Amino acid sequence: MRNNLRLLCLLLTAYCLVLSVQAQPKIEKVEPPNWWANHTINPVRLLVRGENLQNAKVISQSAQLKVSNISINSRADYLFFDVIISPTSKPAKYQFEVITDKGKSLIPFEIFPELDKSKNFQGITNEDVIYLIMTDRFANGDESNDTNIDRKNPRMWHGGDFRGIINKLDYLKELGVTAIWLTPWYENSDEVTNCDKPWCPMASYHGYGATDYYGVENHFGTMADLREMIEKAHTKGIKVIQDQVVNHVGFRHPWMKNPPLENWFPPFKQNTFNNSVLLSPNASQTELDNLLKGWFDFSLPDMNHEEPEVVKYQIQNALWWIGVTGIDGIRQDTIQYMPRPFIKNWSEAILKQYPRFWMVGEIFEEDSVQISFFQGGKTGWDGVDTKLPSVFDFKLWRT
Repeated sequence: MRNNLRLLCLLLTAYCLVLSVQAQPKIEKVEPPNWWANHTINPVRLLVRGENLQNAKVISQSAQLKVSNISINSRADYLFFDVIISPTSKPAKYQFEVITDKGKSLIPFEIFPELDKSKNFQGITNEDVIYLIMTDRFANGDESNDTNIDRKNPRMWHGGDFRGIINKLDYLKELGVTAIWLTPWYENSDEVTNCDKPWCPMASYHGYGATDYYGVENHFGTMADLREMIEKAHTKGIKVIQDQVVNHVGFRHPWMKNPPLENWFPPFKQNTFNNSVLLSPNASQTELDNLLKGWFDFSLPDMNHEEPEVVKYQIQNALWWIGVTGIDGIRQDTIQYMPRPFIKNWSEAILKQYPRFWMVGEIFEEDSVQISFFQGGKTGWDGVDTKLPSVFDFKLWRT
C-alpha cells in the first residue's frame, strides 16, 4: 500500500509539472523582429504570437527601450505592445520579459543600424527605365531551392530565384534598364492547391498570397540573398521596386485559423468590383462596404483597414521592408480596394521617413476619372488627399 501511495504521489507530481510547463507563456513570432533608433515611427507597435499570454506583463530588460500600451486578444495567443526607442539606443540585440502567474518567457528584439541613405531609398523618376520581373519565371540561379518544380504546368513553380537575377544584372544593365520591379517576395504557402478546376494543381509562384509578411519566399532564396541582390543592383546603377500586397493575404496564412483580433478580417463576401461607387458621396453604403471589405475570392482574405491595429501593422511592415533592404520604390497591389484614409496615412508615413521614396498604386481601371481619384496632390470629395506619388494608367493598356 505504501509503495502504491508513493507511486501515486510521484505520478501526481509529474502531472502537475506537465500542466505547469504547458501553462507557461510561449513566444512563437515577433512582428516586427527589429526596428531603428531615431525613426519617425516611435513608438513601434509589436505583435507577438504565442500561447498562454493571459494577463501578461511585459518588462524591458534595457532602459533604452520602454514598454507601454499592452493589449492581449481574447484567446491570449496574441500580444500587442508599444516600444519607445531611445534616440541613444545602439544597434544590438535586446529582450523583453513576458511574465504571467504561470511563468516567464523572453521576446527577442533587435535595433538595426540604418542603411546608407546615399545608396538606398533613391526613388524612381521619369528618367528611369523599369523592367518587370516575375522572380519565379526569370532565371534559375540556385537549384538547391527547387521544390515542386514543374515547368510543363504554367501554374506551378518554375525555379527562378534571387540568384538568377543577380546572375543577369549585367544583361539588364546592357538592355538599358535602370530599375527592376519584382513581383511579391513575401513567404507564400509551399502547399500545392488541388481542385477540379482547369487551373489546378496550382502553386503560389506569383507571391500574391502572403503567409508571412516578414518572411522571404524560400523558393527565391534567403533574406541574405535578397539583400545581396539589391546591393549588387545598386552598384550597377539599377534601382529595385518591391511589389507589396497590403489589401489581402493568402488563405493559408496562420491568421486564418487564429486571427490576432476577431475583426482582423471582414467576414467573407465576394467582391463585385463595382469600382465607380467610390466616386460619389451618394453611393450606396452596401456597395461601398462590398468594394472595400469584399474578398477577391475565398483564397485571398481581405484585411480590415478600419481596425487601427491592422493599420499600424501594415504601415510598419512597409517601412520595415524599406529599411531592411534599401529598396527604392513600392508598387502597391489593388490599392483602390483599401480605404482612402489608410492610403493617405500609409503614403505620409513612408514619405516622412524616406522623402525621396516613390510609390505607385495599381488602380485596375481604364476610366481616367477613377484613376485620377487616387493620385496624390489634390483633395477628393471625401476631403482626402491620398499623397500617393503615382498611379498606373491602365487606359494605355488598350493603345
